[in-house]
Amino acid sequence: MLTPRDIHEAEFKRVWKGYDPDEVDAFLQRVLSEYESVYKENERLRQRIQELEAELAEYSRTEAQIDELLALAKQTAADVKEAAQHEAESLLKEAKLKAREIVAAAEAKARADGALLERLRFEGRQYRAAVERAAEDFLSRLDELLASVERWREAPAVQEAASAWDDGDAGERDGGDAAPFS
Repeated sequence: MLTPRDIHEAEFKRVWKGYDPDEVDAFLQRVLSEYESVYKENERLRQRIQELEAELAEYSRTEAQIDELLALAKQTAADVKEAAQHEAESLLKEAKLKAREIVAAAEAKARADGALLERLRFEGRQYRAAVERAAEDFLSRLDELLASVERWREAPAVQEAASAWDDGDAGERDGGDAAPFS
């Protein structure tokens, strides 16, 4: 991948009747500046995506733990209810009351855990949407920059210079003594 340093250190041979070195340098500086911005934004977005993926993984682990707790709470409620039904006749009234209290607490916890799970799922969807929006924005910016570079490369003057360069005319016009831009 082309880095800002590659652009900054690019050198070209000087030719007689070539482009104005100051204009080329100014344009390269502008390209470098914009590319550095996009490059840094890309790195920032990559880091943010990694952070969001880590958060999403943590939410997934939390969701699994909540599911286990919910299943355990339901199983505990069922076990307590079954045990209460087998109590002796003399303890039946007290056991039913206790079972109802435990079931109510387990159901309340299950509802609370279910609400938490739903909230975590909602937040996970929000984070995913934010990451997708950020990625789309970055790709849009990158497409614009690439289109700008492509338009520049396809400009008639650039095409002529590239053609002359490829044909070796540049070395013949200045006697083969080419020096890089400063």
